Amino acid sequence: MRTIKTSILVILIFLLPGMNACKTQKQETENLTDFNRLKWINNFWQGEQGDAKITENWNEKNPWLMEGISYTTDKTGNRVFSQNMLIEQIENKIYFVIILPGNQRQKFELDSISDTSAVFKNEEDTYPLTIKYMHTSKNSMIVLLQGENEGKMMNTELKYAKQ
Repeated sequence: MRTIKTSILVILIFLLPGMNACKTQKQETENLTDFNRLKWINNFWQGEQGDAKITENWNEKNPWLMEGISYTTDKTGNRVFSQNMLIEQIENKIYFVIILPGNQRQKFELDSISDTSAVFKNEEDTYPLTIKYMHTSKNSMIVLLQGENEGKMMNTELKYAKQ
């Protein structure tokens, strides 16, 4: 009887780490699947906001990283705003990252995802607090920025068409 208990204990000692590794591998696979669900963003998107033309251009650099640039041009075609962005998987989390001056990074963690939308949140900042990408049709998307700006709740909706 003692030998059976010892054998069971030895089996558990050797099996539990392997079971935990399987769980970790399953989580990584699920997150990679979530990252793959974002790949529709990899395109050249363009829209208008008043007199300005807004553009987002995304490219996949590797299976865990997409690089994007967002820029706005005025009606004469002069670039008036430009911002580099990333969507990256770090360990088991997916982030939307805005590259700020001085290579500072503002990170938004993936909060929810479906085949047609992704919501990223950053509870530390006020605006944007939430960035939501919505694939509204084969050739269009909406980006919704939400949060508090100068004491007022703001919603900025940017509509894009695939180019």
